[in-house]
Amino acid sequence: MSRQAGFAYLFKKFPVFAQTFIAREVEGMERHGCRPDIYALQPAPTAEQEGFAALRRRVRVLPGGAPLAAGVVAAGLGGRLPAAAFLSGAWLGGRNRRRREAFWLGPRLRAAGTKHVHTHFAGPAARTAWWLRQNFGISYSITAHANDFLSDADDHPGMERLFTDASFVVAVSDYSRRLLAERFPRARIVRVYNGMRFDNAPVASLAAPPRLVAVGRLVEKKGYPVLIEACALLKRDGVGFRCEIIGDGPLEPELRRQIASLGLDGEVELAGPRTQPEIRRSLSAASVFVLPCVEEKSGGMDILPTVITEAMAAGLPVVSTRFAGIPEMVIDGKTGFLVSPGDPQAVASAVRALLANPGEARAMGAAGRRHAESIFSENVTVPQLLALLGENRPQALA
Repeated sequence: MSRQAGFAYLFKKFPVFAQTFIAREVEGMERHGCRPDIYALQPAPTAEQEGFAALRRRVRVLPGGAPLAAGVVAAGLGGRLPAAAFLSGAWLGGRNRRRREAFWLGPRLRAAGTKHVHTHFAGPAARTAWWLRQNFGISYSITAHANDFLSDADDHPGMERLFTDASFVVAVSDYSRRLLAERFPRARIVRVYNGMRFDNAPVASLAAPPRLVAVGRLVEKKGYPVLIEACALLKRDGVGFRCEIIGDGPLEPELRRQIASLGLDGEVELAGPRTQPEIRRSLSAASVFVLPCVEEKSGGMDILPTVITEAMAAGLPVVSTRFAGIPEMVIDGKTGFLVSPGDPQAVASAVRALLANPGEARAMGAAGRRHAESIFSENVTVPQLLALLGENRPQALA
């Protein structure tokens, strides 16, 4: 076991390629002498686990369906479950899966001496953790990211109870900490940024012709239509460049139509999904990282895009939007440029300024790496999280 005895992770699925920031946190824990047990409610698709073979071997996946129920029955008949709750049958039925998972997991956590579980996202794993607290007195904490707490989920327990009963809730930015504190004033909210390693980050070298790179799912909140429109403005003005958009998602057909309609097939490439090593190579060959995030019509947003941290670690100047937690990452005019959301003309102007002044672009990229390392390095973030987890102070049940 680790020096952080009694602490385990609980995820819905793990590891998942689209959530590399979580995998980095777990790996960072081990580099800091902490090797917690890892549980997942469901198996992660093998295709989503590129580069995570060692982590995958550590994950214990809960059974589903009949095997899950059989495990609960065995634990109940063996006297390892709260008798009244087990005999009531309240754990049966389709709407009680989270309680069944807690009944399966609770005895195993107790046997391992685990007193606390940490989850990411206010979703199924967090609700299973809530039932662990109710039935076994095992405390829990949550890292809340964005859409998980901005949505109005009606699963039991409600969002307010879920956050209030947690020992603490990690916000990944000051922006989200303020949102959470306003919505859940009784919860203990603490900001800890998503961390990453900087000792193995790629180092960008200015490409010729200049190369713009964007990374992320092809979804509304990334603002890719704005980026493509900005590329059309750059081409109109005679600026030479290539733009690579890495990722896949539901907007791909729409974005391809936009690229074709603007005559940008020779300048803008939808490169599809890439592995982490491939993304690092693209960043190292880039001139500018661009991600003009916007708020979705549904209210969803990318509060603190991890890919911006990766770009800053590579020494790239960043063009993004003055939106959500992004100003905590990019210092406007010093490590890149921030513009208003939904403004392709402003994006094009910022990119044009960087491409016209490569010396300034390099200086901004270097300043961005220093800034990112000072607040996003795992040597800063992991000890902060370990200190919180080390408290392990279960609250009295309400």
